[in-house]
Amino acid sequence: AGPDVLYDALFARFGIARVHDPAGLLETLKFLHVHGALPGKRIVSASCSGGEASMVADLAQPRGLELPELPASAQRRLHAVLGDKVHVTNPLDYHTYIWGDAAAQTECFAGLLGCDFDMHLLVLDFPRADRCDGDPWQITVDAFVAAHHGSGAGASVVASLPEGLPEPVARQLLKNGIAPMQGLAECLDAIQHAAMVGAAQLRVADILPLASFTTGSGLGQPQPSFASMGATQSLLSGLAVHRMLDEAASKGALARFGLPVPQGAVVTANAAPAYADQLGYPVVVKAVSASLAHKTEAGGVRLNLQNAQQVGAAVAAMAGLSNRFLIEQMARDVLAEFIVGVHRDPQFGLALTLGAGGVFVELLKDVATLLLPVSRADVSSALGSLKTWPLVTGFRGRSAGDVEALLDAVMAVLAYAQANAACLLELDVNPLLVLPQGRGVLAVDALIRLSGEEAT
Repeated sequence: AGPDVLYDALFARFGIARVHDPAGLLETLKFLHVHGALPGKRIVSASCSGGEASMVADLAQPRGLELPELPASAQRRLHAVLGDKVHVTNPLDYHTYIWGDAAAQTECFAGLLGCDFDMHLLVLDFPRADRCDGDPWQITVDAFVAAHHGSGAGASVVASLPEGLPEPVARQLLKNGIAPMQGLAECLDAIQHAAMVGAAQLRVADILPLASFTTGSGLGQPQPSFASMGATQSLLSGLAVHRMLDEAASKGALARFGLPVPQGAVVTANAAPAYADQLGYPVVVKAVSASLAHKTEAGGVRLNLQNAQQVGAAVAAMAGLSNRFLIEQMARDVLAEFIVGVHRDPQFGLALTLGAGGVFVELLKDVATLLLPVSRADVSSALGSLKTWPLVTGFRGRSAGDVEALLDAVMAVLAYAQANAACLLELDVNPLLVLPQGRGVLAVDALIRLSGEEAT
């Protein structure tokens, strides 16, 4: 029970494989039983059907599995046994020229297993025993077992359908250290899970313990166990005083921790035109109020104002919302917009959300979530996982943004969150604008909600 996205973040942090149905559970357990965690995601696949080879390639790609080019030595060995009519590639369609030839198949599979990848697959579906002679398929299995013997290579035989792998064959494979997998998608999911677990094991020294589970909830009380989450929820609901900082106060608080914000000031309506003249155009005018969480929807924002007359008209139109106005310089040449959020969950404590910002928050739902504390490397990896990340690194000839400045900005937000962990309930910077290389980033809107305790 609890927010699904935060459980995903918890599992990803500690290398816990997550499955979504009984078939996935069984296949992943079977794979881990035979092979354990994998050191990487490099796989090779062989089948006597081009369709099966294509299916493996199509299913591997969204799972982040790699199908590298075969080593030159393996290519030569496979070409020698398969001949000129077979294109030696990965995935390998070895055709049926060697079907039923135990010696040739053994040599073919030995060449495949000699690639020294993280996993070596043979796709094979047995026919029904009451309708077809399965001996040729058994020859293929025996050849794969013989090739695997003494090789030390990780190997699996996978049937595209669960009924395509008879139980006696599965037992034979298990006895010889080969995983008998049922279902292409389930098999590749299991490989993905094993590689994720292996990656976590390799970086175990760098995994940060969760602050919410080790040092307390950040609300002045010990963090309860999962069995007593209701106590934490009661603690949060018991915070009688919540206060929201207005945009100017939120930006000021974050700026003190190093977050870049636009040049500007809070002024009265009468002073707004003169200050805008002093600041330089174009400018943005916003109504300032701690009760305005969604200024745009309320009509409390005017963009790209070019002169004092436009500024005067803007503040007059927003007079019903506030008597204080934030005047800031308008950012130009924006490459990308991000949201950086920190929110408190009664179960997990503080969590960081990174994603496509501005008007794209709800439209794209392109986000990554991490549980605090996080390292700079964690932030970099999370940003790199976003679909919109190429807008920062350079996309279709567009100039690249300042990646290090973006990372600095996120770390500044995190520094504020950690310094105010005792009272922070919610923090959103949206959007955080990424500008061309050398011009950094700008946080053009921010919101902070606190408990009644004082903030740093």
